[in-house]
Amino acid sequence: MKLRSYLILIIAFITTINAQIFKEIYEHPDFDSLTKEHKRVAILPFTVTLTDKAVPEGMTEEDLLFQKENEGYSFQSSVFSRFLKKSKKYRISFQDIDKTNLLLKKNEITHDKLDDYSKDELAKILGVDAVISGQIQRDKPMKGGAAVALAVFTGFGAATNKAKMYLTIHNGGDGELLWKYNHRSAGGLGSDAESIVVPLMKQVARKFPYKK
Repeated sequence: MKLRSYLILIIAFITTINAQIFKEIYEHPDFDSLTKEHKRVAILPFTVTLTDKAVPEGMTEEDLLFQKENEGYSFQSSVFSRFLKKSKKYRISFQDIDKTNLLLKKNEITHDKLDDYSKDELAKILGVDAVISGQIQRDKPMKGGAAVALAVFTGFGAATNKAKMYLTIHNGGDGELLWKYNHRSAGGLGSDAESIVVPLMKQVARKFPYKK
């Protein structure tokens, strides 16, 4: 029993160390003064990047583009939903993603063209004070035809199943970076965007800078 207890303590310690190693947070030193007039922010569709080994064999470039676009919108929707559940804790509101995506469409800004625009240009088009953007990088191939197959950001799993997530806030007035959250993980597979976003957002909620 003593050996078992000792092993449990070691595993808990390693888990804690991993969590500290793989998270990085930046906040602009003047965040409060720069954002004191902010009322509404928009969440952009996520950018999804795959390494070569994450691309299923035989997938065409067109199919790959379609897949990454679908995943990008799935993550946008999941993050939006999680923020809404915590909205009473924040001093800003989140623009409905349907409105965000409609405005992007009206301005002929497709998913693959988002990087052609600066963050302040996008904020002006969307009529918001700041924009939240996200990026996912993964190197694990999808399985079972799941729309999204990424590492869950908690627990242990295969060392080759790695994923990175970047979440940023840019000022709508000048495009300056206000906040950034990086997370790298190796663990078990999630079957959809929600299973990836839920554990991540539990951590983000503690550090999200727009708290009342």
